[in-house]
Amino acid sequence: MTGQERHILQAKQALRDQIKARLDDTTPTELYGLSILASENVIACESFRHARTIMMYAPLAQEVDVSHIALRCFQQNRTVCLPKIDWDHHRMWPVPVNSFDDCSLVTDRYGLRVPERGAPMPIEMIDLVIVPGMAFDADGRRLGRGGGYYDRFLGQPGFLGRCMGLCFDCQIVDAVPRVQHDVVMDYIATERRLITVDPAVRGHRS
Repeated sequence: MTGQERHILQAKQALRDQIKARLDDTTPTELYGLSILASENVIACESFRHARTIMMYAPLAQEVDVSHIALRCFQQNRTVCLPKIDWDHHRMWPVPVNSFDDCSLVTDRYGLRVPERGAPMPIEMIDLVIVPGMAFDADGRRLGRGGGYYDRFLGQPGFLGRCMGLCFDCQIVDAVPRVQHDVVMDYIATERRLITVDPAVRGHRS
């Protein structure tokens, strides 16, 4: 690891700590209300309206609750996928689900709720991926939790859809530290706004 790479990793961790402190100041009830507003901005996005197969996530405690989005998809007979993670091989797959209840999902060894069963959906069939994160900036850069799972997943040549970062507005920062393999989002949605990332910034995702 070069000195520059080490510096970027340190900057990323410092930003994670900063964002966590912001979220700790917000109650679960407040976060749920903000989640509804953020979900409406996702639903208003043109790429969401045209997507038939959408991958999202089962939220952790301080992530935007996407159940409102999932319910809309179920009502409209769209396909909803959640990631199932192979922690040993650092990979994840999109698996279709019919609900977010405990009959469909189980808690894995790291506390994530994942599909209990089901065959993976071919990645080329995913129209939109709704991506959680610790922080985003207006240029579509994302700070995750450090595992690199979404970067590897979205960086696959077979993925031809769009990706939307979803977070609370307090998680938007001026600039997220980025290394070359970090995937840039097409959109960022919060409770206050929907940011469409400049195609010139998105590069290969335009």
